[in-house]
Amino acid sequence: MCRLLSLLCFFSMIALLPGLPVSAAEPAVAYDISLDTVVEHDDGEWLWFHPRAAAVPGHGKDGGPAVVMTLQKHLQISDFYSGLYALYSDDMGESWTGPVEIPELAWRDGPQGTIRAVCDVTPGYHAPTGKVLALGAQLYYKADGQLVDAEERFDQTSYSVYDPNAKSWSPWEILEMPDDPKFYFSRNACAQWIVEEDGRLLVPLYFGTDGKVDYSVTVARCSFDGKTVRYISHGTEMTISGGRGLCEPSIVPFQGRYYLTLRNDARGYVTVSDDGLHYEPVQMWKFDDGEELGSYNTQQHWLAHEDGLFLVYTRRGADNDHIIRHRAPLFIAQVDPEACCVIRATERVLIPERGAAMGNFGASAMTASESWVTVGEGVWNDDMRSRGATGALFVARVHWHDTAERKQMNAAEDLATSLKAEGKKTFVTRLFGEVPLVCTSNAWYIAQSSTLPESLVVGPMLKPEKVFRLDTGAEVAYDFEEVETKGTFVTIPLNGEDCQGLEEGLCIQWPDSRWENNMKEFAEENLEIESLRSGTIITGSSTARMWNVDASFPDRLVLNRGFGGSRYSDLVRFADEVIADHKPQTVVIYDGDNDIAAGLAPAQVAVDCRASVERIRALLPECRIIVISTKPSGSRWALHEAILESNMLCAEQLSSLENVQFLDLVDLLMTEEGQPDPECFLKDELHLSEEGYARWSAALEKHLPPDVTAQ
Repeated sequence: MCRLLSLLCFFSMIALLPGLPVSAAEPAVAYDISLDTVVEHDDGEWLWFHPRAAAVPGHGKDGGPAVVMTLQKHLQISDFYSGLYALYSDDMGESWTGPVEIPELAWRDGPQGTIRAVCDVTPGYHAPTGKVLALGAQLYYKADGQLVDAEERFDQTSYSVYDPNAKSWSPWEILEMPDDPKFYFSRNACAQWIVEEDGRLLVPLYFGTDGKVDYSVTVARCSFDGKTVRYISHGTEMTISGGRGLCEPSIVPFQGRYYLTLRNDARGYVTVSDDGLHYEPVQMWKFDDGEELGSYNTQQHWLAHEDGLFLVYTRRGADNDHIIRHRAPLFIAQVDPEACCVIRATERVLIPERGAAMGNFGASAMTASESWVTVGEGVWNDDMRSRGATGALFVARVHWHDTAERKQMNAAEDLATSLKAEGKKTFVTRLFGEVPLVCTSNAWYIAQSSTLPESLVVGPMLKPEKVFRLDTGAEVAYDFEEVETKGTFVTIPLNGEDCQGLEEGLCIQWPDSRWENNMKEFAEENLEIESLRSGTIITGSSTARMWNVDASFPDRLVLNRGFGGSRYSDLVRFADEVIADHKPQTVVIYDGDNDIAAGLAPAQVAVDCRASVERIRALLPECRIIVISTKPSGSRWALHEAILESNMLCAEQLSSLENVQFLDLVDLLMTEEGQPDPECFLKDELHLSEEGYARWSAALEKHLPPDVTAQ
């Protein structure tokens, strides 16, 4: 099983945007997002669907959790699914076994030639028994895959038990509900459910006399002894008229209360309870400014952190009218638990849209510091494929920051605000160490906080001119070392005498750079030309600098801001000078040659690449950014494997960023034998010839938007 995508969203603070109403419960939880692709399949016959994961404590490597992920094949007919499969991991998803078909949970023969099946499965760990319980919806198919019309007690909640010690599954059993016609149709489907402290279950259900009525929702309390689930009681029965009523409820506990989100054809709903059974009247999901959320005819699920409650959902209004029921991208946002509304300013894209629908997903807490959202791409036509959908099964990891990290990030944000008041352009990042840095073009700052470690390591970076205290201006001693294949690092002993009584933080001051003159030249040129309000900026190392953009793009407005010999990290430092007052539609970056030649590991090059993109994004929030792959060349052929690896890792780092593209042009410069094409390079076998630039320009042209003039 290959791990195709592993991208870490390092900019993790949740900031309130100016000009938007502020909820009474301000966002306080910081987190990162990373995205993996576990498998891909799209042959036009079936897709992997309904992946949902459960962590099994103590059954993984080195005493960590194992992971069981259930999933099924969608057989390209609406609501037609195979028997159950599973993926297994003993290292928290770094590697996987499967998907493996579970014979005990395959299709079974039903009455009158029907197929008995179970779908919409959600597994969860039951700590008192040490078992994994999987709950889903039993239903019956006709031979052609169509659902059987409502029959008494056909649609019920089924369950199976996985024993992690024996690595075995029990056959499907039915959760027996009261003998009442209103439960002839009774499903737990696509639903988060709860294990209470005493081992009993809170199982949300939607039910009715048959599958044609407006459904009602309730939460049932059940017992589970490791083998059998038994109904005990149920609470409030909730419904609305129209849109099939309410269905597919998911429940989560948070700070002593229980929150329930519910699906309806027209919109999503939410309600809250003090005991998990008895609920307040349902209300439609809204943003904290009063606007309707726009999630409809699909699921919403919960993620809960000790300090914050989050909703995962899809919605209208995200340039996604081409998506069926607007079921992509997947968003995550913090919820005001008192008002039961979504705090708009905290909304982030959790899994980007690539043309496919992603409404049938799962959400689960895996460890105290990590939660997962899992989904398979619903690829139904070639238009979806043309937009990038591949039938991928995604695992989006939400990495919660602990309280110390959050305090340190808050301190960094406060320092950034004070520096901005002094006229400095800043951005906050964890890219270069565990402690967040406040970065400007000529210095990096560390905010003072009670959570700072005893020793601070920052890298990779050039040797500072000095490190000094912000409160007294006194210099602070530091160590500077070069780590093989990783670059150079600065270590500051924060527990030393120089940092005693530190009140405001530290500044790492950059020395004058070899590119200071380049930046002065850019500033002088900017005085003579009109600032871009459209068009493209091309920047990066000498390969970018030597690109004759006027000849290559005669019908476009293109400005060259390359500076020879540079690396991605230099662009991080000088992004302000490169961009200046320009507002281009597109920024094109080329770097990497010098990074690898300087001995940086491919993984570090990818981190620096991500940092340069994030730095430009901080300056140009609406700009499209294109990163061109680093070219293997004859003069540095000994490094070509490291270059190709860095390209792969850079693509992974950037793949989750909105309006960012990694453009792989390596093959354009290579012969059929896989060697650098001499026609594409100068005699130095490093820089491009006219032919090389011509090939690049033609390829890049296809990805540049039409130039527009700002109004």
